[in-house]
Amino acid sequence: MRLTLRQLEYLVGLSEKLNFRQCAQDMNVTQPTLSGQIKELEEKLGVELFERTNKMVRLTPIGEKLTEKARIILQDVDYFCDAATIAGKSLGGVIHLGVPPSLGPYILPYIIPLIHKEYPDLRLHIIEAPPRELEIGLDQGKYDLLFTATPTIMAELSYMTLFDEPLLVGMSSENKLSKLTKIEGHHLKGQKVITLGLGHQLFEQAQVIASQYDCQILSEYEGTSLDAVRHMVAMNMGLSFFPGIYAASEIKDSKEIKVLPFFKKSFKRSVGLAWRRTSPRIKDYHLIAQIINQELKERFADIIA
Repeated sequence: MRLTLRQLEYLVGLSEKLNFRQCAQDMNVTQPTLSGQIKELEEKLGVELFERTNKMVRLTPIGEKLTEKARIILQDVDYFCDAATIAGKSLGGVIHLGVPPSLGPYILPYIIPLIHKEYPDLRLHIIEAPPRELEIGLDQGKYDLLFTATPTIMAELSYMTLFDEPLLVGMSSENKLSKLTKIEGHHLKGQKVITLGLGHQLFEQAQVIASQYDCQILSEYEGTSLDAVRHMVAMNMGLSFFPGIYAASEIKDSKEIKVLPFFKKSFKRSVGLAWRRTSPRIKDYHLIAQIINQELKERFADIIA
């Protein structure tokens, strides 16, 4: 008997959760059904895909290899269905969009309504995750498209820059630097810096700035989101470097935080879209890019380039 696509979905799902109960809940089936289908798949293939004990479930070496093959097969099936869905039609269907927490919450509200208005048949399934996790997930087929501030480092992925936004220095109104109008490098010497954690482009840029101007990154206070960083800055635990659009959207009218530009020396981050080179929806991604570019460059013309 030939195996089924659903059995491959069970295989991939269980490989991610390594827990029958959780996987069954996520896939909306009973645990006996999931267990039975995995067992049947193993019998058809003639190999053991998972090691099972009362305490743990883990992939066997052959299970790991076949799971990667299963991901590719399911990805190809999705491509096949997408090609049929979008042929001769306006932009529609479902796109699984991954966004980092340092970007999505304060930019998506401006662009999602426009995309929905322009393409009402399109459904965006939006998932937040750290940038490097998003990139790996895109490569593995978990996402179709990334809206990200971290240019891809994987050869199999394509990246399109949409805009550049400056980094601004944000500090508590209690910080002596808040009396200035612009920040020069020597002002930062000895200052404590709060930033996002490892894997975020902002963390890497903060490291560069800290090294260049002799300030100290407080690794014990790494934020999980820009909002978390902002709250810590407001309590005068340290200063931070905020993207221009975030500062304009979330900090502009704050009494607790002052945001200042760098003087002469400028730092910026690039924001763009990433997708797999083999995706059948590249034209659609370019249409989405046009909407994002037009809206944000009109709304934040004095900030981004």
